[in-house]
Amino acid sequence: MVENPLETETLARLYLAQGHPEKALPIFEKLLSREPDRLSIRESLARCRDEVSRAGREAAVNEKKRLRILERMLARLTGSTPPEEEIPAAPAIQPPRPGAVERRLAVLKQMLQRLERSR
Repeated sequence: MVENPLETETLARLYLAQGHPEKALPIFEKLLSREPDRLSIRESLARCRDEVSRAGREAAVNEKKRLRILERMLARLTGSTPPEEEIPAAPAIQPPRPGAVERRLAVLKQMLQRLERSR
């Protein structure tokens, strides 16, 4: 196998820094196969895989949005009923931590006492 002399760690890092993890990934994999003990390459490869995975998830979300827009446009053009909008689930509301309410009340009472003394 003839190795490409341009496939260096520097080039892979440049690809990653410029937002092209899909180009950096195969270079980091080749570098790691040659130098499996290099921690910096291992860490960069993990970061690169994370970014490729995140980009894939974002692309899937964007595709769903595009599909909904096209479905609505088609419904308008044909006079049919547009598909219902998906309403995202509301984030769960966290109950106050035990003692948090009491601490807030204590702070407010102290502020009230200071105001009363300053009169």
